[in-house]
Amino acid sequence: MRFKTGLRSRIILVFISFSLLLGSLIVLGVIVSTQISETRSKQRTIKMEAEYYLRSHMSTFAAPTSNSFFMPKPSSPFINVYYGEELLPEWAKNDLTRVPPGEYSRTSNQQKYHIIIRNLPDGERFYMLYNVTRLDASRESLSSLRVTILGVLMPIMVFGFVMGLITAHKVINPLVTLADYIKERGTGSPLPDDFVNNYGDDEIGFLAVTLKNSLDELHASVAREAAFARDASHELRTPVTTIKGALELLENSSAVDDEKLARIVGRIQRATAKMEHLIKSFLWLSRYETIGEFDFEEADTLSVVNETVQEHMYLIRDKSVKVEVEELYPQKLPVAPQVMSILVSNLLRNAFTYTQTGKVTIIIREKCLTVKDTGMGISTAQLSLLRKNSGKYHAEGFGFGVAIVRRLCFSLGWSFLIESEKDKGTAVTLCYNQKEDCGCDTKVAAVEEGL
Repeated sequence: MRFKTGLRSRIILVFISFSLLLGSLIVLGVIVSTQISETRSKQRTIKMEAEYYLRSHMSTFAAPTSNSFFMPKPSSPFINVYYGEELLPEWAKNDLTRVPPGEYSRTSNQQKYHIIIRNLPDGERFYMLYNVTRLDASRESLSSLRVTILGVLMPIMVFGFVMGLITAHKVINPLVTLADYIKERGTGSPLPDDFVNNYGDDEIGFLAVTLKNSLDELHASVAREAAFARDASHELRTPVTTIKGALELLENSSAVDDEKLARIVGRIQRATAKMEHLIKSFLWLSRYETIGEFDFEEADTLSVVNETVQEHMYLIRDKSVKVEVEELYPQKLPVAPQVMSILVSNLLRNAFTYTQTGKVTIIIREKCLTVKDTGMGISTAQLSLLRKNSGKYHAEGFGFGVAIVRRLCFSLGWSFLIESEKDKGTAVTLCYNQKEDCGCDTKVAAVEEGL
């Protein structure tokens, strides 16, 4: 699961995290170095104390084997000195009397000792026990250091938070301003010429320039496309009108009495009707690009369907194809009848063209219109490509009208759903709301995740 957090929050979190990490490492380093330093200091202290004590002892009248009152006292109250094993604590007698001379660390009764053992010239052993636990309890250096850790970390956290706020404001504010401006304005219109003047000569300024150039190119491309479709459609209408006029004159002449010539005239008429239909579709597409540009009227779906079926019956005149219209729910849609006619015409033209035998069914539901046929269908691989179609792919068994229908549905905010099986037929559904709200009771409404 991905969490959506702003760049400002991310920078603040990074600064706080870095400050905490740095502060923790510093405190840890201080603690470790202090412990090492104190351990070494204790070792040096007991060595110096032992050397001092032995030198002092050699200069006194006390016998090496004696523990008399005249023996020199250690300089530290945490140090105990013993000559021989008689007065050693019981645990020391059991542990230290059999070890060779040297330096040791021992723990007894929750007391930790640093110990130095030396052999004296007269054969006696010298024991110096340094009670480190009592020393630590009296000094409390590490304890006091640990108490101050929170006091050290809190200012570091506050410093990191403040630095994060300042940095986030300085660095991210231009980017946030750019994002808010684009969000409020949208991509439906070009950006003003002075748009890039609001940003400096840095990465964000480069991003603003690139964004403006990209949007300008996009709008210019859309404008060129619309102009081309509009101009081409207007230019094509003249020759199509001429062809239709010539066909009418030819039909009224005696030349059509020739059966072979009559079939040729029929093919020309069908081709002319198809061309006229495409020109009409292109004109609508070039005129209206978004849902807000349509002039909404009420279109009776059943009337449009019946009229469109009659207009395209010539496509199945010589085929054994049956047409059925099922109105399960009466519809009056808030859309221009011409737009509805273009949508239905493209769907019926495809269904009639690619169905040789069987049935074409038009089903009118509350929020959906479905056109089903028993034609050649589309294979699974082709259907997958068709669902991802960006206008470049043309599936066998489904004509050019799919691009027109898809684009009009996108402009209207409708859903375009398609289901097909090779050699069994195709079902195309138009949902007048988004597919999750269409209420369509066919499984086709649930499988079009790629559209």
